[in-house]
Amino acid sequence: MRARSLAHEQIVSPATKQQPIFRKANPLWLTAVEVVDESNQGIIKSHIPPVCDLRPGGCSQCHRAKLFCYGYLDPTQLLIHDETGSTQRKVLARQNSPHGLPPVLQLGWVVRARDTFFSLYVFGLSRSYHALAPLYDQATSSGHLSSCVDAVSLAFVSFQCGSPAVLYMARQKYVDGIRKVGQALQDPTTSLSDETLQSVLLLDLYEKMVNRNPHSLPSWTSHIRGAMSLVKARGARNFSSPIACQLSFRLSMTLPISYGLANLLMPKGSMGLMRELDPYITGIKKDFTALAADTFRLKCNIAHGRVSSSEAVQMARGIHSRLVALEAAFPPSWMPRSVICADPRILGVRLDIYPDHFAAQLWNAVRFHRLATDDIIQTNSSGDSCVTKDAFQDIAVVVEQICAMVPQFILPGLWPDNEMPFSPLQRLRCCTILAPLYIAGQLSNDLVIKNWAVQTLESIADIGNLRIAREVATLLASARTDYWLVYAMSGSYAFAA
Repeated sequence: MRARSLAHEQIVSPATKQQPIFRKANPLWLTAVEVVDESNQGIIKSHIPPVCDLRPGGCSQCHRAKLFCYGYLDPTQLLIHDETGSTQRKVLARQNSPHGLPPVLQLGWVVRARDTFFSLYVFGLSRSYHALAPLYDQATSSGHLSSCVDAVSLAFVSFQCGSPAVLYMARQKYVDGIRKVGQALQDPTTSLSDETLQSVLLLDLYEKMVNRNPHSLPSWTSHIRGAMSLVKARGARNFSSPIACQLSFRLSMTLPISYGLANLLMPKGSMGLMRELDPYITGIKKDFTALAADTFRLKCNIAHGRVSSSEAVQMARGIHSRLVALEAAFPPSWMPRSVICADPRILGVRLDIYPDHFAAQLWNAVRFHRLATDDIIQTNSSGDSCVTKDAFQDIAVVVEQICAMVPQFILPGLWPDNEMPFSPLQRLRCCTILAPLYIAGQLSNDLVIKNWAVQTLESIADIGNLRIAREVATLLASARTDYWLVYAMSGSYAFAA
């Protein structure tokens, strides 16, 4: 048997027929006592009424026990207030407060950035990071690949929204990723894994998103050099699986661009990796990568005075001819369809419709390099009017093609994701046309084309909320900035398909 009371400390006797013994701990008028007999035969409850004599000055029982007692509380002396209105006001204030509970679950920046990066970049814009998803699925949440993915994801979102706070978080994750990659490199097995090579390539991608001046920091090429060292150490592992081949091809693509934009001579053996990939990777994109590497190599040789003007012209004409031949080899499904349309956002009345973003971007990449080689020919020609005239005519043709391509990126309805204002994927696509539009406006001798290019860039900045587009428009309107620097400013291969 046990006794239960809200105002008494109880001493319970054993489960016998003896009565329970109570020690008075509080004034007896506070509550009654409930006695419960919990035997195997059932539960029996009995109620013991309070024994307080209800004296206002203090009950006799408390005085005898030498306990402090307030006495009996007279209900007629209680003050009762209606708090209904006050309670209603508090509830309404809590509902209207900006600090109230959110209607939906609010995810952290890292989680949202990671989801945005995979949905828009890995599975939306790019075709160069298909190896990332399976590697990330197998990686641990605290490993170096996860940290590098978080760093790139936050950098990607920071570029999209221009948030210094998100960029600060990205830098913290970047430092953490470098530290963890350094630890992984100490292990002979982990250092040669696909996961580690992918992590280093992600660190390089971070640099291209955040530090868009190739001459500002040594880190512009540091991760590429590290990835090249890993490839040399991996040996046959570079071609042991489709994922390994994709990672190796990604490095062979990014290395000449990184070194070329920084005006650094490419390391010896850098093109050997491209040739070793011949049995495993083929196609127009690989052929263009080799031609782009030749363009960047020529650019660096000219900057370092390693070739004469006549040699530069000869090499540029050779690259240009191969670029034209590559365009002729494009499949018919990649060919644009010309449409006549009267719209103030179109230069003239013609716009070209491409089947998808990948085809349009590859066309633009080839055209950019054609214009670059034309510029080299014009700059280094010594009185050869025929050569200069050919380059001048080619510039006019290519500029017209670039201008006819731009409306599909900005006008609603021409691609499924085109909206007003721009959709997130549309903003990414527009990043890929900034450099082609700049070089077209810069090399054209037609002032109408240059003014149209500036207005189009400003329109992209306004409608797409793309700050970098306004910076490019300012450079095109006010100064003769190197188009290769603009190529780096707009993200280079960081925002390429």
